[in-house]
Amino acid sequence: MDGLIRVAAIGCGNVGQKAVEAIGAAPDMVLAGIVETAKNIPRIREIYPKAEVTDHVSKLQAVDVAILSVDSHVTRNIAEECLRLGIHTVDPYDTYSEPFIAYKANLDKIARENGRVAVICSGWDPGFDAAIRAAMEAMIPKGLTYTNFGPGQSMSHSAAARTVPGVVDAYALTLPKGAGCHKRMLYVQVADGYDFEEIAERLQKEPHFSRDETQVLQAESIQAIADAGHRVSIERKGVAGICHNHVASYTMSLVNTATTSQSMVTSARAAMKQKPGCYTVLEIPPIDFIYGDRDKNLARLIYPDAAH
Repeated sequence: MDGLIRVAAIGCGNVGQKAVEAIGAAPDMVLAGIVETAKNIPRIREIYPKAEVTDHVSKLQAVDVAILSVDSHVTRNIAEECLRLGIHTVDPYDTYSEPFIAYKANLDKIARENGRVAVICSGWDPGFDAAIRAAMEAMIPKGLTYTNFGPGQSMSHSAAARTVPGVVDAYALTLPKGAGCHKRMLYVQVADGYDFEEIAERLQKEPHFSRDETQVLQAESIQAIADAGHRVSIERKGVAGICHNHVASYTMSLVNTATTSQSMVTSARAAMKQKPGCYTVLEIPPIDFIYGDRDKNLARLIYPDAAH
């Protein structure tokens, strides 16, 4: 076990469970333990009988990095606490609730003070899609980039809807309208005693939904309609040098939970290689995310057709 990165999974819902699986599949990592709320611990222990499961990260032994798969409303506080405990942090935080730069600056200060690293916005969105956009812009400096999501489930929007009183469960579907514009179809399962129309009106005003066209629909069962699949298409058209009509495109189909958790686990590896501070995926050298010998990885990625 010597030399392995000891990773704690904080939060063990849909994304957290996929993170645990990805940690187990990583050849350079070991699961240091799982942190969950006290009421959920018995259930998590049944799922992972060999794992250390507790209600606070400080009760785990020798944690190098903590992966935060928790609600966005509590991510900041947990990240701050982990950094002060001397633990690197990785989170997929979708900063609808506060300015992104302020969030980053705050964690950067705490990380530097404690000699630790925080990697934020470390999923596929927000996260690695930013690196794709940056690469396109580097090659085609003048022009426009459109990021079209869907059709597929938005985990952050679904989670945000579940925080509204009276919502038992929710499923937010993102539909691309083209040219980077989107529509939301939000399906909600309403608790007895609550008025659907009142809930729908409140949801329309929430920060996650007020920015896009959103239709709120009532569903008897979210489990009967939910699909974790998603898609993204990133397109850029513009000018390279003085030559017009350059087009670059990137598409990906994915399972939301699996890709988000794998991106965070990959970011945990990169966190171990950075100087203290707070980073996004865009600010970390791509080679730092990849397992294996650095020189061999450089050679095979720069010259993929050569024999090594």
